[in-house]
Amino acid sequence: MSVSILCSLLGGLAFFLYGMWMMRDGLEEAAGERLSKILREMTASPLRGLFAGIVVTALLQSSSAMMVILIGLMSARLLTLGQTIWLILGANIGTTVTGQLLAFDIGPLASVLAFAGILLMLCAKEGLKYAGSIAGGLGLLFLGMEQMGAALLPMGQTTVFRQLLTKCDHPFAGILAGVVLTAVIQSSSAAVGILQTLAREGLITLGQSIYQVFGQNIGTCATAFLALLGTGGAAGRAGKDGRGAAGRKAAETPGKGVAVRVALLHLLVNLIGTVIFTVFCALLPAEQWIAALSPGNVPRQIANVHTLFNVGTMLALAPFGEKLAGWVEKAGVPAKGKH
Repeated sequence: MSVSILCSLLGGLAFFLYGMWMMRDGLEEAAGERLSKILREMTASPLRGLFAGIVVTALLQSSSAMMVILIGLMSARLLTLGQTIWLILGANIGTTVTGQLLAFDIGPLASVLAFAGILLMLCAKEGLKYAGSIAGGLGLLFLGMEQMGAALLPMGQTTVFRQLLTKCDHPFAGILAGVVLTAVIQSSSAAVGILQTLAREGLITLGQSIYQVFGQNIGTCATAFLALLGTGGAAGRAGKDGRGAAGRKAAETPGKGVAVRVALLHLLVNLIGTVIFTVFCALLPAEQWIAALSPGNVPRQIANVHTLFNVGTMLALAPFGEKLAGWVEKAGVPAKGKH
């Protein structure tokens, strides 16, 4: 890989990640402390908690950001781990919205969105600033994908690259590749976006992507551990910046044991889901079924794998939600302070 290709690839990834941050930041600023209030009110029943997890995570475009909010609420004793399981299952579904959006090919509209968003961010009115941040972030997401695609296209013609991709047909190799990629770039949405970019350039097939998507769901849990357990992690930053009651509570309370419990529960959910779907794909013609949903559109097929994995995992684990939370309560690190 030449230096110019590497720089172009990293630049595209930077656009993508910064676009996600802009969208999330605009939504957080617009919603403010209402997010925490909504989550508290929506956990009265498992179904409402599941719905809240889907909606809030779809808006935040980040399951890790959702984990930070959950830690803040648990540290303040406003949620129990039994209530959190439904929000986590919903958050896993909500984070697939990004992949579904990226499956659209909006072409030149991406540049218009980014430009219009930047102009709105220059306005004095707060509402327009937040709208600009959301629109500009969405535009940068697509521009980042375009740049990564342009960088990957020449590299994709090399024999070494193609041989590496063919190895991802094996379940364990694909899962490991997905875990490593997501842990490195710290975003499952970005990892799915990279697969979609490769598919759009004709460099990867659905069969080479399926198990990587499964691994990416595990890899995003590693991201949550890094963000939630570090003293300079996302919870601390949220509190320092003063954005939202959950972030401030997470920074004010020790909460390390709470962070471990939430992260362990998130990891357990995705590990079980990966085992279920790996066995499912090994025994049944899952690839053909998924391809039939969106014939000829591999980026959409990859997005569908991500969505079906998380919806299927939710349906499989929903009857055992309280038991899963109970196991983590027994096995997790004892929380200090308020727990």
